[in-house]
Amino acid sequence: MRLNAVWSKLFVVMGTFFAFELGAFELGAIELAGACEQPEAQFRGRVKSLEIAADGECRMRLTLNFQWGDDFVSSQICPLDLDEALARSIRVAKCEGLRVGDAVSGYLIWPRDSEDLQLE
Repeated sequence: MRLNAVWSKLFVVMGTFFAFELGAFELGAIELAGACEQPEAQFRGRVKSLEIAADGECRMRLTLNFQWGDDFVSSQICPLDLDEALARSIRVAKCEGLRVGDAVSGYLIWPRDSEDLQLE
């Protein structure tokens, strides 16, 4: 009797997994049909350079060392390309306390109406 309960739970978990995967496939098809509004990726890296732009905003560039294997993970819905992320400046709220070589992490978002990425 106990073995049947284990199999029953396993089937529920597998059914949930397949339903989720089917939903992700449908979302992918929807995304392919329309334009991606805001590509994004989760990242972990180091500050390569910092500059204060003419508009007073702080911008930085990243370096990623891929030490952990998950330093850059693009969104499955609206992916940000790694080459784009490394080639563009990243706007940050303030440069205070931020230095070259500091570890940073978060979400990189590329609004299509901007040349720069945003750090969230």
